[in-house]
Amino acid sequence: MPSDTTKSKKRSRPATTPAEMEVKATKKPSSPSPAEETEILDSAPVENVAKRPKVQAPPKALKRKNLEKFELKSEQTGVVYLSSLPTATNAQRLRNWMEKIGPTKRIYLAEKNDLATKIKRAKKHTVVNGEKVKKRRNPCTFVEGWVEFIDKKDAKLAARTLNNKQVGGSKKDPWYENLWVIKYLPKFKWNDLTDQMRSERQAYEQHLRAEELQAAREEEDYSNRVEQARAKQSHKSAGKGKATFRKHKQRGAEFELRNTFGGTAGSAEAADPTAESVLDQIFM
Repeated sequence: MPSDTTKSKKRSRPATTPAEMEVKATKKPSSPSPAEETEILDSAPVENVAKRPKVQAPPKALKRKNLEKFELKSEQTGVVYLSSLPTATNAQRLRNWMEKIGPTKRIYLAEKNDLATKIKRAKKHTVVNGEKVKKRRNPCTFVEGWVEFIDKKDAKLAARTLNNKQVGGSKKDPWYENLWVIKYLPKFKWNDLTDQMRSERQAYEQHLRAEELQAAREEEDYSNRVEQARAKQSHKSAGKGKATFRKHKQRGAEFELRNTFGGTAGSAEAADPTAESVLDQIFM
């Protein structure tokens, strides 16, 4: 049992002064060593420890076997072409129809690309009571499409069984009376379609560039002609002003001659008689 002296020693411990408390507050906490950090991380719960981001491994090159399998699968696919589509058809609805025959892989539908469709697509807003109101989006009008089947046998079957047949369905459907116009494309793969689309896009861009250059040339030619016409007009107006000034000058000189000699230079009848007498006296 502790004695009274030890209790008195513990009680007689001096209290910290305010100055010492300020010094303790200003002291920076010492950074833990690497060993202490590992101990802290090991003792901390898993939720509080931040997970390190996983480094993605570089993509592995296709092995020869995998490449051969991929080429074999692509050779087994078949593509059908639809020159006309049923009314209000989209990719999902067409896929649902084609899946009844066999599994499909990719579908591409081409939109109507005439001038009226482009104008309608550009008019996204309409003015109602002086305010712009966003129009309701109209469904795209597709005119043709391509469907890729996983097995070319299914593609041939679709072309053989659906071509020139009624789409059917409910009588309320807008495509009820439409006919399928579908054709199987032998030795045609999806890469051929993408290459064809790329070449068509490049040709269209070149055509647009040529039209822009032609329009710029025509505009420059028109501006040059306008400037030439203005220069000619200003030159004509300046020459006309000089001619009128000369006419006025000639009229003024003629008026002076008439005043001095009493008439025109060629009229002998209107000449002064005193002048005639003086001349007669000189040449007698």
